[in-house]
Amino acid sequence: MQVFSERFTMRFLIRIAVPVIALLMTFSVRSAHADDLFAVLKKTPELSTLAKLIEVAGLSDDLKTAPVLTLLAPTNDAFAKLPKEQTEALLKPENKATLRSILLYHALAVKFSSVDIRDLPVGSKGPSVAGPALELTSFDPPTINGVAKVIKTDINADNGVIHEIDAVLLPPSMVKKAPAPVTASKSSGEAMTAAATETLAATLDRVPELSMFAALVKKTGLGDSLVKRGPLTIFAPTNAAIAKAFPVLPNTIDDKVTAILMRHAVAGAYSAADLTGMTGQSLPTVQRGATLKVTGKDGKVLVNGVPVVKADLAAKNGIIHIVDGILPQ
Repeated sequence: MQVFSERFTMRFLIRIAVPVIALLMTFSVRSAHADDLFAVLKKTPELSTLAKLIEVAGLSDDLKTAPVLTLLAPTNDAFAKLPKEQTEALLKPENKATLRSILLYHALAVKFSSVDIRDLPVGSKGPSVAGPALELTSFDPPTINGVAKVIKTDINADNGVIHEIDAVLLPPSMVKKAPAPVTASKSSGEAMTAAATETLAATLDRVPELSMFAALVKKTGLGDSLVKRGPLTIFAPTNAAIAKAFPVLPNTIDDKVTAILMRHAVAGAYSAADLTGMTGQSLPTVQRGATLKVTGKDGKVLVNGVPVVKADLAAKNGIIHIVDGILPQ
């Protein structure tokens, strides 16, 4: 899932882009901390299973001497959700490499506090120490990979921070996925973007009734996101709707205006057919904490109660639907 707010995404990627090789090389030359990550784990009763598995995997010294890490720590209850035979298999010597990969998938090579997480848009991704990326898929509550909810934050150590999660994260290569059902709603949006040739930004620019929305997007500095990011679904208010909310377009864009615009975008390409099949569901927007509820009335799609008046303006990185009002929170 890519995101609308490039400003926040770039901040996230820059912060987490610490080379893993350099990190692992440093493990062997640093001395242990008095209250290092492993020591803190050992002192935390609800994380005793994780501490045991880290010892079995031979990673305890790495946690003691790592320069800095953020550890997404599954609780004992999280490990208890795994099938018993799977847990037992991970404890076998021949599966040590697999166990290490799973545990390292729960770590980021940077200290990342709950305050930092609140600055990120939904859909932000960053590489784990194991390599495959971790994704922030929700804010309410904070959720990783759509699977693990963060249930306790900011357990600090001298060389990092621990956040407790309620499920075990598995690298993508270990996740068995059932074949996705072929539905008109899913294939519709994907087919539209696959056939399109222009970007979301270019599509906005060529539609006269969206010129004011396009101007505000450019003023916020979010225009590049509509060129480079996606897929996104944009619910773009008409000029009349923008003029009602902003009788005079502001010359200086503050955080409030930026948040309003970000509330009009969700990750993923959703066609009108997709949205019709999602009546009653809520979609997380790229504005932190904001969601859009999809409903239907008289054959029309409504988003937070605002009707879509023109649908399915397809771009190669998403779809635009024109709405006749600013979407309320």
